[in-house]
Amino acid sequence: DLPRKMLRKLPSMVDVSSLMGQSFNTGSMIFAQSQRASIDAFIILARSVSSLMKTSSGRDKLCAVFQYWAGVYSACTPDAQSAAIADQVEDALSSGRKIFRLLKFLDDVEKIREVVTQEKTQPLGMRIISILCHVCSFNYYLLDNLIWIDSMGLFGPRDRKRRKQWKRWRNANSLGRTVFAILVDVWIIWQSWRREKRLFLQLQQLGCCRDAQVGILLEKINSLYTTRAIQVLDHFSNLTRLAMLTNRLKIYPFSQLSRPFVASCGVIGSLLRILIKSLSSKDTPSPTTVISNADTVTKRLERTLSASPGRTRPQLSPKVDS
Repeated sequence: DLPRKMLRKLPSMVDVSSLMGQSFNTGSMIFAQSQRASIDAFIILARSVSSLMKTSSGRDKLCAVFQYWAGVYSACTPDAQSAAIADQVEDALSSGRKIFRLLKFLDDVEKIREVVTQEKTQPLGMRIISILCHVCSFNYYLLDNLIWIDSMGLFGPRDRKRRKQWKRWRNANSLGRTVFAILVDVWIIWQSWRREKRLFLQLQQLGCCRDAQVGILLEKINSLYTTRAIQVLDHFSNLTRLAMLTNRLKIYPFSQLSRPFVASCGVIGSLLRILIKSLSSKDTPSPTTVISNADTVTKRLERTLSASPGRTRPQLSPKVDS
């Protein structure tokens, strides 16, 4: 009886083994494809970082990483002899970075003009906050250039009181720029999440049909997701800068932060800014443009779906809402 039972189960066992072999081959193919995609993504990111290092902004951010890393080393080993060398390296890099920010305040003039003359895709409050952010950035870079010129003695005898006052005004404008940038980041993240949820609803309503509308929806969802991811990184970068500036201006309770923590915030923020610049290319549209394009596609598809009698609008499922 035992051989007969084994013979009866033999075809099913062969089928199961063949299925296991097919699933193993499929799994290995998926693993190979994902590994190849990870390598390609790393190569693209390395090329982006290499292209960024060719610009003055990229070199400035790389010097910022080394500067704050020297500050971390000096703060963690205050009694070591090498701490004095680390302080000298930090001061030298801080002075050397100023040449990369020469006349950079002119960029903010162009950005203010773009916000004023662009189409009214943003609410009036957010446009005012964006203008204030660029005004603070203009003042920050202008004062930074004046401090650098004054350090070379071009304004006559060095006045420590005047230079200290200029530094305080520069840090205050940098703090204002950071606070306004955080507000803009929160608004963009919230709006992109809302638009993405609406596009997911329309994608669910269209079903599995393979037409041009589904492709447009997927493209806009991908753009919104990428925009939101970059803005989240920028938000965390601004939070690290906020901790540093409030500690530098001695604003309670941030003035009680330890020196190693503040220097670590500088390292993390600089690395995040390098990553953001590497992910954002010159051809990347602005976040407000992405949100405006998503609104245009949403309204167009809503008119199309309302004109189709065979399709009804579904309710938002808990899976999409989460």
